[in-house]
Amino acid sequence: PIIYVNTDQERAVVDQAADAMVAANTPPRLFRRGDLLVRLEGQDQGSRFCELTRSGLADELSRAADWYALKDDGAVNARQPEYVAQRLHDSPDPRLPDLLLHATVPVFDPGGALLATNGYHPASGTYLSLPAELDRQWPTDVTENQVQAAVELIRDDWLADFVFAEEGDFAHFLAFLIQPLVMAMIEGTTPALLITAPVRGVGKTFLAQLLGRVHIGGSPAVCALPKTEEEQEKRITTYLVDGHPIVVFDNVDKGLSSSVLALLLTGEVWKSRILGVTRSVTVPNRTTWIFTGQNPMATDELVRRFVEVSILPSCEKPEKRNPSTFRHPNIHRWTESNRARLLEALITLVLWWKQQGCPPGKGSMGSYEDWVRVVGGIVQAAGVPGFLDKKRSSLEHRQYVDVVKELVRAWALECPQEAMTSKELLAFGLEHADVELHEDLTAQKLGQRLGTKRGVIVQGYRLESGGQNRRRVSTWVLEPVTPREPERVSHPPREDGDQPEETASAGAQCQAGQAPAQPRQQPRHAERPSYANNERSAGTAGAVSQSKRGSERKTYKSSTEEVFTHQYATRAADHDQAPAAPAPSAYPYFEYAESLQGLAPGQVPGLAGTPAAPAGDQDDSATSEPDRCTVTPPPSAYTEVSNVRDQALALGWTEDQLTSTTGATAFPSPGHGLVCHLRDGDTLGAVTRQSIEILHPNGHRARFYNDRAPQPWVSKKNGGSP
Repeated sequence: PIIYVNTDQERAVVDQAADAMVAANTPPRLFRRGDLLVRLEGQDQGSRFCELTRSGLADELSRAADWYALKDDGAVNARQPEYVAQRLHDSPDPRLPDLLLHATVPVFDPGGALLATNGYHPASGTYLSLPAELDRQWPTDVTENQVQAAVELIRDDWLADFVFAEEGDFAHFLAFLIQPLVMAMIEGTTPALLITAPVRGVGKTFLAQLLGRVHIGGSPAVCALPKTEEEQEKRITTYLVDGHPIVVFDNVDKGLSSSVLALLLTGEVWKSRILGVTRSVTVPNRTTWIFTGQNPMATDELVRRFVEVSILPSCEKPEKRNPSTFRHPNIHRWTESNRARLLEALITLVLWWKQQGCPPGKGSMGSYEDWVRVVGGIVQAAGVPGFLDKKRSSLEHRQYVDVVKELVRAWALECPQEAMTSKELLAFGLEHADVELHEDLTAQKLGQRLGTKRGVIVQGYRLESGGQNRRRVSTWVLEPVTPREPERVSHPPREDGDQPEETASAGAQCQAGQAPAQPRQQPRHAERPSYANNERSAGTAGAVSQSKRGSERKTYKSSTEEVFTHQYATRAADHDQAPAAPAPSAYPYFEYAESLQGLAPGQVPGLAGTPAAPAGDQDDSATSEPDRCTVTPPPSAYTEVSNVRDQALALGWTEDQLTSTTGATAFPSPGHGLVCHLRDGDTLGAVTRQSIEILHPNGHRARFYNDRAPQPWVSKKNGGSP
């Protein structure tokens, strides 16, 4: 075609150039990859796709059309206007074919058909560049014996020199061997493969390179993971723009902690800025990502994005093994020589899965459901066990400890009713043996990180801002989490219709199922400004109305009393029973509120063995105060206490603290021993001088405190005594 550069508007010239470029693109050489223009260079296995620059596009346009300018004496040759290539480069013509995948091996399209002919396949956006040795007939129907032989070829022959930690590790590696063949059948993103080993020289990188040699006929792109996220983004963008089907980040021994990697492994497309260019690009993410490392740690946001393959050494110094002892001394050369056999084995597994009706894979992996359906289904249909079912240590056990969350957990276990500033919480962590803090963690940094954790629930408490104290320093508090808002429940009248008098004795109120009336206590820490009442001044960012949160935060004792009272009262209302509130002096020694999560009143320890009888059936002889304040523990409670009795007595506990079943007032009170606080299914954990840990079947934990031992973080008064 002929294009005149000076006889029409610029847009008309650009449209004519676009028409000429599309018409000349047969068979296709120019493609769109995301919002990039790419061009096929080379042939067969040596072919590759490169981004088409403006000058390269101008060259293509000069070959697609003849450019003239009209003069008075006729048409003369003219230069192609620069704006033509610029506009077509910045906005690729939508009529150009989309390129999603460039493969050098046979692959399956979205419908499950095997693509085994060179050229562009528009249904899947795949361009095949098969080498001569792979231009052959591939199986179409397979038998169960062929499937078994395919698995044995891969596991017992090709990979015989690798010691997989368990059967699930081989299943995972087989899944990623199959993934490049069925990438078009998977909707959504795919996880990354993490190959780990306990020592160096076991063959982590070797195994990753073998996977690449099967699918691309050579070593895949291997590099070190950049230290900074900015450099990681640049490196990833370069690989995606160049269209690498497999990329290996080697030796990530220092750990995996990157928001860039998290974004990469959950996005179907990747958008970033090209290095050295002031514009961003958007490209499809259909690359298989592989990481290797010596049992690296990972953040919780990355743990769920990786599938781990663990290999073990076969001797003390695996890097010094004699190659002559290997089944394949030069496994790279063997892989390249037997590439067609290995690919045929993988294709056999996919065809068998299709013949079985494409059963979905069993297992759960959030964000990668379709990957599990396709790849997991193929692996499980082949009879390979262990997919997403590793039995021993996995990456989840090596994830980075969230220091802030662990600090809040220790706070919730020791002194949940204490309001703390970030400085005080940091001091608490430094003195707490169970919390390991980073050396560079300051009070300011801790305060910032606490802000990101606001609202998180730990040990039955929610982390919230507590406003400002009297020194106008921001504080943090732990608020107990309840299933719903507590309801006010009035005590039922006695049989004679009279309500108990306010002046009744503690024993009489105990008999009526009530706690003795107590005057509201004054804050215990008023003499310490940093802990005093946690006042929320009106007009401050953390101000909360008194009607919503009640009066200023109470001491550990009185606040915990309220926690227990409203939780128990709510459950009592559900069962039309009168709540039995605890004595205020009893609570500091046992975290009872946590143990009541999800319990009905009849399941409360101590009350389970003595259910309330109907009013008309009560025995008048059993109305004495000691009887009403005595607990009947289950037999398992005595067994658990006896198991730790000697250890506890050696640490300073007394027999009454462990086994007493009678208190001065309604349960719980200081007279009720450890045995009263156990219910069926509870077990005892750590035993220290300060406390004994109680483990509930639902995973919750509580602590029974020793009122005769110093408790520096339960109370900061009188030298740490509760």
